[in-house]
Amino acid sequence: MNRTTYIHEAHDYTNEELLTALLAERLDRLADRMIARAHDRLAIFGRLSHTDWLHQRIPDLSGFPIVAYISPDPEDLAPSPVHNQRPVLKIEDPRLPSLADTILISDDRYEEALAAQALRWTPPGTIIFRLYERLAIGREPLTIRPRPIVRTRTVSVASATVAAGAD
Repeated sequence: MNRTTYIHEAHDYTNEELLTALLAERLDRLADRMIARAHDRLAIFGRLSHTDWLHQRIPDLSGFPIVAYISPDPEDLAPSPVHNQRPVLKIEDPRLPSLADTILISDDRYEEALAAQALRWTPPGTIIFRLYERLAIGREPLTIRPRPIVRTRTVSVASATVAAGAD
């Protein structure tokens, strides 16, 4: 049987080009959500080095209404920290709810942990948007509960006596 190898069109692009396209699409979704909810104050939560990388690759990010950066890195939080002419805050900063109504989780290493913190420290109604959130494949709850596995062991009377006497 003669089988030819199928070459997908995506092979014409580098991994970085494909990632950039994915991120641009995710940011489009964020913009749609913000417009639908009438949100107009975005804070980006992640390491500032990652945020800089993102700004370099997605120039349209500067078109978002960015009001602050939130950094998990204590080194980014020097006295009166400013990045790209915007304040840099900690997630637990009490000013954050009055500054931002949307939080973009933007960190390629710590997204899950930062999302959990954002959910903990922001008020209800805040959009928490994960940039790298994986496709929702295989995340549905199991509708039929599996039967528990019961394992039985037999213990000889002699070892049970020794174990009971050891107490």
